[in-house]
Amino acid sequence: MTQTNPSPSRSSGGIPVGAVIGIAVLALVGGAMLTYALLSAFSGNNDVQPTTVVQNPLPTSGGVVVIPTATGAPPTQEAPTAPPATDTVAAPAPTDTVAAPPPTTAPTNLLNILQPANVRSGPGINYPPIGGLQPGTTAEAIGRDASAQWYVVSYFGQQGWVSNQVAQFSGDTNALPVVAAPPTPRPTATAVPPTATAVPPTNTQAVSGGLQGNSFALESSAREYGVNQDIWFKFTITNTGTTAFPYKCLGAKAVGVSFAQCSWGNGPNDQLGPGQSLTWNDHINLPAGTYNLALGICNLGDTASCRNSASSGWIILSASIQVTVK
Repeated sequence: MTQTNPSPSRSSGGIPVGAVIGIAVLALVGGAMLTYALLSAFSGNNDVQPTTVVQNPLPTSGGVVVIPTATGAPPTQEAPTAPPATDTVAAPAPTDTVAAPPPTTAPTNLLNILQPANVRSGPGINYPPIGGLQPGTTAEAIGRDASAQWYVVSYFGQQGWVSNQVAQFSGDTNALPVVAAPPTPRPTATAVPPTATAVPPTNTQAVSGGLQGNSFALESSAREYGVNQDIWFKFTITNTGTTAFPYKCLGAKAVGVSFAQCSWGNGPNDQLGPGQSLTWNDHINLPAGTYNLALGICNLGDTASCRNSASSGWIILSASIQVTVK
């Protein structure tokens, strides 16, 4: 008689009973762990580290199926963001302050020239002139004479005297020191020059047309001068016409030669208006030679052209005075 081993019992459907029990246990455990993980996630507990739970298999006769269950990782907390860096503008470095220069003090002892003025070597017309000052200019007064009729000025490095008849002092005259007058110059014997023959005015049509030379004279009685020495003259001219007369040179003219002192005429629109009268004094410098000086007016091109012209363009308005330069 043959003995057979009993077969393991099976369910009615053909699945071993042990396997069914194992699957049910694993399902319960997995559901519990899933519920725990969900509760931990919704509770915000960030300190819970993820763990992996491995269920030891239960011994079954039909084999063990292991289902690993992992809990979900908790949400991570973001690190705080640092505020953006801002550029820092450095304060400007201090700069050296340059001190302003002290204000200059203008001289207070000013002599205002009102009319063409001779600057003489002493307080009187018997002293020879050493130069001249034009109206509208100023000179610093450094003294006066005892009568306060003459002022002492510094004139190109030397002492000069100006009459109070042609100038006005802006300060206190009594505050100026009294300066002793230099010795009166002695007259020097000079050779009597030959009598100059007067040259009559030329271009009488222009003269009769309105221009009139009222006067022309040398300020010194001398008729001999050194080379390039100042020869001072004075003139008066009047436009008696009804229209303006433009010009490029007005002053002393050496008749017949290319020398002239243009006291007026350097401006672009110089002219003598109707009825206008002009009085002026100036000086001329000449090389060696003998000359006939007269009052003249020229309207030839420009001032340089008039100065270099011997006669063209010139109207002579006075008798001439002969001088010798050597």
